[in-house]
Amino acid sequence: MKDYNKTYLSKATGGLFWYNRTERVLNINITLLRSVGPKLRGNVQVYKFLSNEFRYFPVTLSLNMCEEYKKNTFGLLDLFRTYSNVKVNSCPLPQGNYSMKNGKIDFSQFPPHIPKGTYKTEVKLFNDRDYLGHFDVIADVSPKEILRVIN
Repeated sequence: MKDYNKTYLSKATGGLFWYNRTERVLNINITLLRSVGPKLRGNVQVYKFLSNEFRYFPVTLSLNMCEEYKKNTFGLLDLFRTYSNVKVNSCPLPQGNYSMKNGKIDFSQFPPHIPKGTYKTEVKLFNDRDYLGHFDVIADVSPKEILRVIN
């Protein structure tokens, strides 16, 4: 996490780590000082790496994170149920210590036709109007199948 609101969080760390030679996993540690939700919102902006820098890409979203969690968007509900101590099915999330260990992201839950390239996704989290934190995710998108030229 790049930064966070210290009135809501006393600790917020996380990232992707190598689980084995081919797979990365997600580890997260968060201490919530106050409960968050049901108006937990994520503002998402995507950038694509072009000409040696990340440039604006026309994907901008404002999501109710509680609603997306309940709908299991991107497999978030399954990810948290399986690999973390978050056992609630919806918001609000009560204050406490939360962690995820070796969370395996199911990439089949992501949109299938994203153009190949390197992307940076910037996520800013808000609880109603209160700023909670900000993190970036950088990922390479490559085709599943080898492209071939047909005469």
